[in-house]
Amino acid sequence: MAAAQTVLRGWDRRMNKESRSAALVALMTQPILFARTNGDPEPAPIDSLRAAITTLKTHFGRLDPTWGEVNRIRRGPVDLAIDGAADTYRSVWGVPQKDGAMTADGGDTLIMFVTWDRDGVLRSDSIHQFGSATQDAASPHYADQTPLFAAMKTRPVLFTQAQLKGQIREDYRPGQRGRPGAGRD
Repeated sequence: MAAAQTVLRGWDRRMNKESRSAALVALMTQPILFARTNGDPEPAPIDSLRAAITTLKTHFGRLDPTWGEVNRIRRGPVDLAIDGAADTYRSVWGVPQKDGAMTADGGDTLIMFVTWDRDGVLRSDSIHQFGSATQDAASPHYADQTPLFAAMKTRPVLFTQAQLKGQIREDYRPGQRGRPGAGRD
């Protein structure tokens, strides 16, 4: 308990993947937060702390693994460290896994920045935690945005024919994929 208190006192109030205190903080507080959110009875903080200690010692061999070792975004073959936690600015709701990690299951999803310059020219950058094919594991877009999301980067949104030129692999109308003449004029 004394070692856990030292780790908790060292927390800088951030959930960065490099943090050596965030894992203990998150694993201790999230069961309480989830219980409150779901209207369930809250575990006693000391019990939640003991469970967090057990998880970290069992799976990571220490009380202070980096948060990125514990907090993961996993999608198909992609398995990356990620910043954030439940109910924080970078909201990432993790599901406990058998290996002791928390795998992102909710929270931040589509993030988009949109600007217009003085001439009214539109620019937009966005990111999605997975990609545009969220349900099709065979698609190359199933996890193609996940590395950018984990790195907290965005990609440009293309609007015009000129911007799209050279980027289009397939052109079809929704519901008519694979039909002759399904492309746009």
